[in-house]
Amino acid sequence: MSELDVYSSQYDASIGGHVELPDGENTFKYAEKRLPDLAALINTVRTPTKSKLIFQSIPRHMRRRTASQNPKRLPINSRLGHLSQLRKSGTPTEKKRPARKYRRRMSNLRKEYARRQMKVKWLETHIWHAKRFHMIHKWGFKIPHAPCDKSYRACYRATSKHCLLQDVSYLSCLEIQGKLEDLSSDLKRCCNPTELSFVAKCYLSGEREGVTNVFQIDKYPHGAIGQVNFLWKPPDNGKRCLWIFFHPSIHWEFFNQLISLFSLERTTELGMEVENQEDKGLNLWRNQSGTVQVRDFSQKINRFRLTGPLSQAVLSRALRVKENPQLNSKDFNQEAFENQKILWEQIGDLSSPGELPQNMILGLVAEDPRLNRPQKRVKALPDVGENSRNVMILKIPKGIAVSPIWDHDWRNSLQEKIMNTQKYCQKREKECLVPGERCSFEDNLQPLPVLLIQRPGVQTKYKPLGYSSGWDIILPAGYGMIMWMSLIMWGARAGGWRETISNNREVGKDVFMPDTSVCQQEDTAVAQALREKYFRKPAKKRPNYIKLSIQSPFRCPWQQLIEDWSQFSSFYVLRNKGTLHQLSMMLKYQKPMESLPPEEMALIPVYVRMISRGNPGNFALLTLPTEEELQKSCSGESGFLHVEPLAKDPNQKARKDLRKSHTRFLKQQRRLRIRMKKKLQEETMERVKMPRAQSQKVVVSCEKFKEQMDKLWLPQNCTVKDQCSRPVIGYVTQSDFTFTDAAVTAIGYVTWNGLKELLRICQKYRKVTILVRGTKTRNYRGGSVSVRQP
Repeated sequence: MSELDVYSSQYDASIGGHVELPDGENTFKYAEKRLPDLAALINTVRTPTKSKLIFQSIPRHMRRRTASQNPKRLPINSRLGHLSQLRKSGTPTEKKRPARKYRRRMSNLRKEYARRQMKVKWLETHIWHAKRFHMIHKWGFKIPHAPCDKSYRACYRATSKHCLLQDVSYLSCLEIQGKLEDLSSDLKRCCNPTELSFVAKCYLSGEREGVTNVFQIDKYPHGAIGQVNFLWKPPDNGKRCLWIFFHPSIHWEFFNQLISLFSLERTTELGMEVENQEDKGLNLWRNQSGTVQVRDFSQKINRFRLTGPLSQAVLSRALRVKENPQLNSKDFNQEAFENQKILWEQIGDLSSPGELPQNMILGLVAEDPRLNRPQKRVKALPDVGENSRNVMILKIPKGIAVSPIWDHDWRNSLQEKIMNTQKYCQKREKECLVPGERCSFEDNLQPLPVLLIQRPGVQTKYKPLGYSSGWDIILPAGYGMIMWMSLIMWGARAGGWRETISNNREVGKDVFMPDTSVCQQEDTAVAQALREKYFRKPAKKRPNYIKLSIQSPFRCPWQQLIEDWSQFSSFYVLRNKGTLHQLSMMLKYQKPMESLPPEEMALIPVYVRMISRGNPGNFALLTLPTEEELQKSCSGESGFLHVEPLAKDPNQKARKDLRKSHTRFLKQQRRLRIRMKKKLQEETMERVKMPRAQSQKVVVSCEKFKEQMDKLWLPQNCTVKDQCSRPVIGYVTQSDFTFTDAAVTAIGYVTWNGLKELLRICQKYRKVTILVRGTKTRNYRGGSVSVRQP
């Protein structure tokens, strides 16, 4: 005990006495006596008494099943401690090299990747996605479907509050060149005359991207092909250039329409002479007069899609304008470059791209994205400091869409001269003196021309302002992975095809329309998969759709529905915006539809918001309510509005008899095989196996039994309108919980006469209510219905 402690104890012991403190204290002796206490404290901090191991203390989203065995799956700062724990537990930390894996490894991975792309195409970001995503084969491509981690809600948060990044380079791209007078009259023949087409005045300047629906030539409203995006090159001479982006599933259908429209012929070296050597490797088509030519640019350029309010911040960090670029391109304009640079600096601090003019196109000549990439992944945020500038741009400035990316020859030379990432890293290791600083060779890297396309969001009653707004980036081939990694490092979250479907559902749109051939192919494939899954289950585990009064449980029979309501054999989706707006007002104010000219062959797109809890699922029925059910809905009663009575199954006895007869036949065949085995066993000393049931008689009987049993489980009747106790007026294509509405919503279509009858029934009440019933339940739920734009 020190002298200070002694005096303190004497002072405590004495009551009312006077004790003097010492004049000083020896600090070395005091520290020496406190040294054991400090050592014990340090030992406690270094060796905490925790029951968890290091790999158990990391965040849940970073854990893996093999994290305890593979230290490389842990963060770098946790690996040494994890290896130490493995040594103490006796687990070997160094594993034997997997010799067979290295023996079977390809000597040239590029050749192996090229071989694997002979039947299916890869995106430039395929290797990155294949390590982190579930990959699926669609439309001739290997595309990412969904991340391997549980990120469904995280991807929605990215679209609403942060930034979601998607690679949509699988979209097909066609370039059409020719004089405007030669293109305008023909292109109008395959467009919707009630909406803006390719040659609308607001799109010809090249300052905005257009969206339109294309049809077979002179067959509107029938013969729908799909939706396309297009942009015009800013005018510079007599010839005009048009880029059209569309889904790869409609590539040949749309391309064949263009061939018939312009009377195109494919140009080869033996035929018409090409302009330059680069055109020989492209799919080049021309008409006989040579005034119109079409090039196929599929997979020649990349297109990335950023969705969310932070898309602007991510792009402004990843793309910096090149200082004083010297470009030998005929499409480079120094004055336009200066205007683009000023505008990009002004809008860099915007909180959302939804504040910009709709579908604005901005061309940039940026630095190599690797120069502005952070060392660690960070979240890019808009600058909201005192020096931030909030600029309100109401009108698109002139000349900002000019870009050298339109120059076909220069774009090809750019791809050949690019420095790959391996050489870039090796050169930087040799020449970089100060970590994080630029090297001299980096200033001489070639600039990157890009086109930025603003995408407007949606604004409805339940959805926030500007939801789903963002940017699309068009950049040359070869820069896909470089740009992708820069956007990821600046905080963008990657998404796949599942996120495209969910984002469309959030904004109330279908990916494919029911009257297109693509949708019919997709529906057939989905129905076949669901049908096979249904018959793989035991009979007791299958829903009996006959008792549930469900005619088509795996797809929406649109043609039968139209035939039942209007006696027409064909149908189309109503896309006239004026008619749809009038229908929306009639639903809102409960007015009859007699004032509108009837379109009985049309399917009307609707958006249903469920009133009660529960998800009816895809292929649900949209039916008419009765007055009693409307009174329940208006009074606010919770629960189901109606319950379908259980129907009788007339095929139940027939299925039972068929199963017994087939079982009796199989047993008879088995007895014959047993007799054959015994007979063969008597003739030899070796063991004889029972022959398999491979005779033609057994195979034919099994196939016939399966076909008859399928028909007895799912009979095909002629009518779908009166399949249940309530008249069916439509079907649901997508149904799920939507975060923007905070409720279960459904996207569907109803017939013209069915909607007319619904308005007549609901005319006496203050709101229009429709009944929705899923395919696996007998309960009818109520929902508020509104007409939507397809």
